[in-house]
Amino acid sequence: MRQFLLLRSERTPATAALRVCCLGLLAISACRENPAGPSAERYRQPRVNLLCQPSAHNVVCTATLLDVPLFRDSQDVTQSATWTVVPSDVGVFRQPGLLAPARLGEAEIHTRSQGLDASVTPRFLVGPEQNARWLYSFSPFVREREGGAAISGAVVEVLDGYRGGATCVTTMSGTCTIDRVLTGETFNARVTKHGYEPAALSYRVDPPVGPAGNSPSLAVLLSRAGP
Repeated sequence: MRQFLLLRSERTPATAALRVCCLGLLAISACRENPAGPSAERYRQPRVNLLCQPSAHNVVCTATLLDVPLFRDSQDVTQSATWTVVPSDVGVFRQPGLLAPARLGEAEIHTRSQGLDASVTPRFLVGPEQNARWLYSFSPFVREREGGAAISGAVVEVLDGYRGGATCVTTMSGTCTIDRVLTGETFNARVTKHGYEPAALSYRVDPPVGPAGNSPSLAVLLSRAGP
């Protein structure tokens, strides 16, 4: 009995270490088989990602089905997706993802796959005799020159260019947005607010894809008017 107890006592630390090691290997193996954990289905959020680019007169798009958070689970669904353009008479899809313009106008592209709509809606100015161009947005952030406080109620007006005459009024956060601004075009704008000196600016919004350029966001500083 003593010998048995002694041998048991001597083997206990090694046995415990071996047991811990085995449990660790099993845990690693389980994680590799199911990297999202045992409740992965609860967190699945499939979505359709839409990427479009001008190509001469046409617009070429690719639709990809993504499964969040398993980003590696993606599938090109361009060929099987449903494609529509608004307004419907501005162009036709010669093939899935390829929009050919039928007349001059603004084209809003939509796609749907496996019951899901794309999370973005790209817009372009298209025409049979001109290269397609992105329509994006212009979102100024108006704040005080002294102190940097956000200014609400400021009026932002585009004075010329494709969106000449368009206006927006800043919210409590000092921001507002003018949609359908033609990218690559320099335009002039004016920002006014009672009690402040007006500000004039010249700016160009660049496309949301491609080489880095001017974003739609722009900080505008206003100085308080004198007595």
